[in-house]
Amino acid sequence: MDDISFDKNTHWINYIKGVLKEYIKHGHKISGFNMVVDSNLPIGAGISSSASLEVGVTKFVEELFNLKMDKRETVEYSNSAENNFVGVNCGFMDQFAVVYGKENYVIYLNFKGLSYEYIPFDLDGNRILIINTKEERNLADTKYNERRNECNDAVKLISRIVKNKNIRSLSDVSLDLLYKLENKMNEKLFRRAKHVVTENKRVLLAKEYLLKGDVEKIGQLLFESHKSLRYDYEVSTEKLDYLVDEMSKIKGVYGGRLMGAGFGGSVISLVKKGEIDSITDIISDKYLKKFNISPEFIECSFSDGTRKVKI
Repeated sequence: MDDISFDKNTHWINYIKGVLKEYIKHGHKISGFNMVVDSNLPIGAGISSSASLEVGVTKFVEELFNLKMDKRETVEYSNSAENNFVGVNCGFMDQFAVVYGKENYVIYLNFKGLSYEYIPFDLDGNRILIINTKEERNLADTKYNERRNECNDAVKLISRIVKNKNIRSLSDVSLDLLYKLENKMNEKLFRRAKHVVTENKRVLLAKEYLLKGDVEKIGQLLFESHKSLRYDYEVSTEKLDYLVDEMSKIKGVYGGRLMGAGFGGSVISLVKKGEIDSITDIISDKYLKKFNISPEFIECSFSDGTRKVKI
């Protein structure tokens, strides 16, 4: 505990070390301990295994040493561990979802100040179906940080062109303004900014459709989101694109997109519960013939966030 340092040869242990270093940095009294980590999340599949590990460790440490922490601090410590110790400049979404999850609700989260509200999402006769491509990825080894830097560069450029210092993030940029500046921006930065600005708009529409219970329109937003991630943000892969393209042709599929940051991992889709067996059979057969790999399917529902479980 006196010398917690990053070790590239023990990849996942660094996430645990990073969390412990946060507690020490903030003056909490913790000592050494033994722990066992078990998981049913596929590693490197783009479904927040790193955030789950970080948050699980923070909850464990808080219980073990009787630390009085609020959920916001748990999120911040976990996020800082990944940003500042592991070196992945991720946002707060994954850790926040793991901590604040609520059964039968989705979280409408504004990253300016981390204000949030719960939106009811009764899946009823539908399901969230995740398809793992088996194309493992580690964000620390991808161009994830590069994309973050490109977005930051776009914000600075837009702010400078319009001479408005109040533009501090792409959430401050409207689509109309962005198109007006298209010829004044580097083509790559324009496309990166376009993805984020249109994705923000899709989130607002998703909230509207959720409140109306319009599952078909939510599904269409997922397909539109993937198209943007594929062409404007360029974080998709051949396997992810193939799955989304094939899913779009199948009865009972409302929509789908790559999950998480991309560069491999999984597709998240919204499907009819009664059609799941047919969907998985069709996709398994096609994907195996195309890539000689059998994908993994995970049916999901919404649950409460991190908590101590009595055994």
